[in-house]
Amino acid sequence: MATAFGSGDEASRLESFFNDLSEELSVTWGALEMAGLFLVGLAGLWWTFGLTLMEWRFGRTPGKAMMHLRAVSEDGTALSFGQAVVRRLTLVFSGPLQLIDWAFALFDPRRQRAVEKLAHTLVIHDEVPDLRSAIGAGVLA
Repeated sequence: MATAFGSGDEASRLESFFNDLSEELSVTWGALEMAGLFLVGLAGLWWTFGLTLMEWRFGRTPGKAMMHLRAVSEDGTALSFGQAVVRRLTLVFSGPLQLIDWAFALFDPRRQRAVEKLAHTLVIHDEVPDLRSAIGAGVLA
């Protein structure tokens, strides 16, 4: 029996080829999807817990450290764990809530975001000592 692809035997071989190819791709794409979901989940855990713990323990995230910034309580002491969690809330719920949170900083005299007001925290410039003066004073000798 002839088909648009040639004889019936050729059509069945072609169909078999595409079926085999689709099975192989589904296994491959399934593994890639699982790896992608794992990486997204890992990034989510880092974003939610890793950065929160860093900010609580050290007062800074890697980005804040590069910019010489530190998060502190309004009284100048280190953050409590609860304050660090509250500070990250709008970052977990990205979108309009985060934009509203950032807009607070534009109009606040202390440049605090809304969640910083709730958590009673500030972001300050962390003074970095001049290495030459520290060595000259014998601090780093």
